[in-house]
Amino acid sequence: MKDRFFYPIAALIIGAMIYFALSLSVVSAPVDENIYELSGETLSQLFPSPGTTVQLANDPGGAVAYAVMGAHADRAGVEPSAGVFGTLGSVHEASFAGHPIRITIRARAGQFDPAGAMEAGYFTAGSGDSPWTSFTLTSDFSDHSFIFTPGEITQKGGTDFVGIWPDKSGKGGTIDVMSIRVEKIIEPVLRGVSRAE
Repeated sequence: MKDRFFYPIAALIIGAMIYFALSLSVVSAPVDENIYELSGETLSQLFPSPGTTVQLANDPGGAVAYAVMGAHADRAGVEPSAGVFGTLGSVHEASFAGHPIRITIRARAGQFDPAGAMEAGYFTAGSGDSPWTSFTLTSDFSDHSFIFTPGEITQKGGTDFVGIWPDKSGKGGTIDVMSIRVEKIIEPVLRGVSRAE
């Protein structure tokens, strides 16, 4: 190939390689190790276990407003699971282990076939799970919280989950969840004990 063709083509290829490499090096926002939150678009990270469902509802502008969750099975009648759950990464697992955390779910009874109550829990990989905590729901969004202290990490690479069983009766009722927040707190609580607030 003649030089007058080779060098321009080589320059284009090298330029494309540099652009591609730079595009991969975009710095992501730092993770706050003391707070885990799902709201808006991040509600898409929720996953339904067998017996439960989840879908996203948008506001008039097209943005995700809340998640619509349902349960067509009684929690006691299916394989043990975390219901509709969010998965916490290793950063939050390490930060929360051995410390009291507050789990807050902003929710209301669904707009269609509203469920009167939901249950929520926090689950770990071998470090102890919270009991399921029941909350009564109304037609308005409000915060429902409980406190739990996970045990120390017992195995590397484990995962924590925050879960919701949408309809305590398992009769197909729905709830709307605007946000799920887990935050480390400093007030002392008994290890392994959960309480509603």
